[in-house]
Amino acid sequence: MESSPNYDQRIIEALEVCRPGSDDLADPALCVLAEAIEADPELAQLYARLQEVDRRVAAAFADVPVPEGLERRLLERLGVASDQGVSPGEEAGPGLEQTPGVLTAADSATPEPQAETGVQPTPVAPRPARRARGWLLVGGGAAVAAALVVGAMMVFSDRGRVYTAQDVREDAIGFFNHEKAEAGRRDDPPSSYPLSSAVARPRQFEIEWRRVSGLLESRGVAYDFRGPRGVRATLYVLNRRVAGLPTAPTLRPYTTGGCSVEAWQVGGLLYVLVVNSGDHRTYQQFLRQPGPLT
Repeated sequence: MESSPNYDQRIIEALEVCRPGSDDLADPALCVLAEAIEADPELAQLYARLQEVDRRVAAAFADVPVPEGLERRLLERLGVASDQGVSPGEEAGPGLEQTPGVLTAADSATPEPQAETGVQPTPVAPRPARRARGWLLVGGGAAVAAALVVGAMMVFSDRGRVYTAQDVREDAIGFFNHEKAEAGRRDDPPSSYPLSSAVARPRQFEIEWRRVSGLLESRGVAYDFRGPRGVRATLYVLNRRVAGLPTAPTLRPYTTGGCSVEAWQVGGLLYVLVVNSGDHRTYQQFLRQPGPLT
């Protein structure tokens, strides 16, 4: 972070502890960071970028497959080390070998066979503890490197674009006007993409849901409404964080091209409401209000 030295040390530390996809900014202990992000657009973009980096790197780590039989081999090695009283990473002293099941000269009280017997000593097998330890280091290092490379490529490529609040509004309207929506459903929607409590649900509204992808490079669920006089509206619910958004929709939406749009952030979910009308009052009919609209 080239610009991080310009920020207070408390800000830098707070940035580092925020977990991707969490609502850590709502924690009173991080109020300094939350206030700074609200006042500084550049810091807000930096926060969003760090969150995206952490999220993608974590996803890359989770996607690394565990070698088959690794758990069993580790448990076997730990069991052998415990029986011998030597830890897997501990070096043996002079004249000792760590090979399980092989009694070495230093441990045995039995005299070595005489040369005239013609019995040749059994070759000592390579020490599996050292080999396994080396495999883990090499394999683990490769996995870490691969995960970091994948995460960096995903973040700093075009797919790693950091969106502003205005980007969200404009892209949502374009997506709304040009998408070829699939047929909606009326069964229970996915619980991970709930309908916002800020949206009105009067009986005269017809509501259907469908899965959606491509908007803001994300996947989620779209709730389609048909309100009074047949006005269409869609609420997009995406698993994405965008800095600088309010936690609830405003009554004065952004309007362009005969559409109204507003976006808000609740935890790790991004809500974007697009109404096929440039009239503010028509847009407000799709929102739940505690009192008279003004």
